Amino acid sequence: MAMGRGGVDLPDDLRSMGMAAMAVEGLKAIAKIPPDEAKPLLDELMACVQAVPNPADKSVVRPILESDIEEVLTRLTLRAEVFKLHVDFFAPAGR
Repeated sequence: MAMGRGGVDLPDDLRSMGMAAMAVEGLKAIAKIPPDEAKPLLDELMACVQAVPNPADKSVVRPILESDIEEVLTRLTLRAEVFKLHVDFFAPAGR
């Protein structure tokens, strides 16, 4: 609903673009949502991400903290990957 109110216009050939492109288009669509509506959605996406504080002990994981990510590109990459995880199951249905 937030995307609809934000004036999101998805490409007609979205189905044929592949999952990576769908994830990019989805994130572009989220970017058009007003910030006050987008923030909770983006926070919910990032709630799926966990940190492994000590790579030598991969059994210890914790929720990601704001201070874990310094680069904006890292945050965008994580959001794209989480989005792909959430929509990837659509690919077999679309074939």
